[in-house]
Amino acid sequence: MRIVNTPMPRFPIIAELDGVRAIAVLIVFVSHLGPLHNLVPGGLGVTVFFFLSGYLITSLLRVEAGNTGKIDLIAFYVRRSFRIFPPLYITLALSGLLLSLGLLTVQRLDIGSVLSQIGFLSNYERLWGPHAGLPGPPLWSLAVEEHFYLIFPFVFGLALMRLTSRTAAIACAAACLIPLLARIGHLAVGHDITLNYFFSHTRADSILAGCALALFKNPALDVNGWRPSIWQFGLGIALILGAALVRNPIFAEVFRYTAQGVGLYIVFAFILTPNRITSPLLLMPWLRWIGRVSYSVYLFQIIAIKLAERFLP
Repeated sequence: MRIVNTPMPRFPIIAELDGVRAIAVLIVFVSHLGPLHNLVPGGLGVTVFFFLSGYLITSLLRVEAGNTGKIDLIAFYVRRSFRIFPPLYITLALSGLLLSLGLLTVQRLDIGSVLSQIGFLSNYERLWGPHAGLPGPPLWSLAVEEHFYLIFPFVFGLALMRLTSRTAAIACAAACLIPLLARIGHLAVGHDITLNYFFSHTRADSILAGCALALFKNPALDVNGWRPSIWQFGLGIALILGAALVRNPIFAEVFRYTAQGVGLYIVFAFILTPNRITSPLLLMPWLRWIGRVSYSVYLFQIIAIKLAERFLP
C-alpha cells in the first residue's frame, strides 16, 4: 500500500527521545573541553542528531502524506525557519557583541566567513580557506541538515510518498551509498578525507538512515514495527561505539558513518518501544530537561567554554 492517502495515527510524543538528545549534546559538549577533546568522540553526538532528525521529520512527513494526501512544503519550511533561525541568529549576534566588547577573541575575522555562517555554507568554506568566522556555534552540522532539507521534502512529495513504505525505505537505504561512494572517491583521488566529516554530500547518509527507519516498520507508527531483541541492541551499541573508537584515518573518514548508521538503526528501533533497559535512563527528569534545551546548548556551548577559559582559567 502506498504511503499517500494511507491513514496514519498521529505521531506520538516519545519522551525517551529527549534523553537521546541530551546524551548527544553532552557528548558534543564534553568533547569540546580541552583536556577531553581527543578522548570523547564528539562526532558521535552529531551523528546521533543527524539520525534523529531524519527519523522525526520523515515520520511527520509520512503521517501528513497518509492523512492529507499531500505535503505542505510552505508550512514545512515556515515551521523549520521559526525553529532553527531565531536561536541561531541570536547566538551569532551575541557572539559578535562579545567579540566587540573584547570578551571573546579570534585570530582573524573575515566577512566572507561570517556570511557563510549566516547563509549555511560554513561546512564548505574549508574548500577555499581557513575558517575565520564568529566564534561560537558549530554551524557546519546545521548546514548539512539545511542542505538536506532543501531537497528531501521535494523528493518525498514527488516520489517517495507515492511508493509503498517498504520501497521508499529501500530507496533511502540505497541512497546512503551515494555519500559512501563520495567518501571513497575522495580517498581515491587523494582528497583531504578529513573534510568528509563536514560536507553535506558526504554526511547525508547519517540522516537518510533515520529516514529509512521512519518509513518501514517504524516502531512508533506501525503495528508491526520492528522491535530488536536485546542481543541485537547490544550489537547496535557495539557498532556505534566500536566505529567511534577506531582511530584508523581511512576507516574513520570513509566507513565510520556507514557502520554507525547501521548501529543507530538498530538502537533507535529498540529504544522507541518502552523497555526496562533504556527507558529508565532516558526518562530521568534532569536528562529530559537537557534534551528539551539541547538545541540552545548546542549553539551556545563554544561561547560558554571560551568565556570560562577567559574568566575561570
